[in-house]
Amino acid sequence: MNRDKLNLMYKMYVCSHLDNGDVIYHNQSAEMMKKLESVQYNAGLIVSGCWKGTSMDKIYSELGWESLDNRRNFRRLSLYYKIKNNLSPKYMVPLAKNFSTRISALSVFKSNFLKSIRPQKKSCFNVNDKNGIKILTKLRVEFSDIRAHRIRHNFNCLSPTCRCGLEDESNMHYLTSCNIFSEQRISLYASVSSIIPNFNSLNNEEITQCLLYGNKSLKDDVNMKILTGTVSFIKATKRFDKLEAFNET
Repeated sequence: MNRDKLNLMYKMYVCSHLDNGDVIYHNQSAEMMKKLESVQYNAGLIVSGCWKGTSMDKIYSELGWESLDNRRNFRRLSLYYKIKNNLSPKYMVPLAKNFSTRISALSVFKSNFLKSIRPQKKSCFNVNDKNGIKILTKLRVEFSDIRAHRIRHNFNCLSPTCRCGLEDESNMHYLTSCNIFSEQRISLYASVSSIIPNFNSLNNEEITQCLLYGNKSLKDDVNMKILTGTVSFIKATKRFDKLEAFNET
């Protein structure tokens, strides 16, 4: 299944259980809260296709998930709001006697609070290539078979230097500079340049950002074409067809 369907399954069948009673058990045991967070983290690995050991914050940012800790705070404050605004049973009023904040509508309260805790989801713009999007996501969170990623995570890599020998293999090097993939890059740049007229005038950092995430100023269908081009480049280079062994002697 693609990311959107996996995300929906997690929200419906797993997260709903974690929410049950959370306004009561929140902060009762730091160790138990950590174990609960690991449930969501592992779900994030499945939904995103990332490797275990990937930064939790980067996975949550990619998927647009708030942490369970922040989610519990949000749900507790929402309950307090309901109590103070006569939206809950009367017997709960004494429990929130020190809570005085009033906002015109519950929806406004929730919306404002969520903006402060929920990262904006990184869109894949409906690119219909499950395996390609998994690799793209690993590049985004900077834990892939790219050597700079692997050496940073101490993952079977003795040097970050690319096979081409020019410099460290990073996202930017792989997408914009590595001469091993020059032929495939010509096709990629040609396809994106036909969509974005000033593409070739961008610096390598801007090009890397555009190829990985698209451009906020462009429409979704245009960004879909950009990411489709990036995924096609990834597949054409065959760089990630198998995990690179890197045991120097």
